[in-house]
Amino acid sequence: MNKVKGWKSFFVGAFMVLGVPLLTYLANIDWGSLGVSPTVAFAISGVVMLALRAVTTSAIGRKN
Repeated sequence: MNKVKGWKSFFVGAFMVLGVPLLTYLANIDWGSLGVSPTVAFAISGVVMLALRAVTTSAIGRKN
């Protein structure tokens, strides 16, 4: 997945700009009313982590 290389600084910058408003919005949602329990949220975060790991090319903790 070499197409992601070179975009790291762009993604970090975009997260710095959009991250706080996005996290504030997500924190204000009543997840219980949507049927998302803490267990499901934990499972979803694990799936997201595995998906991100699948698209990276370097070893864990190693620079390219």
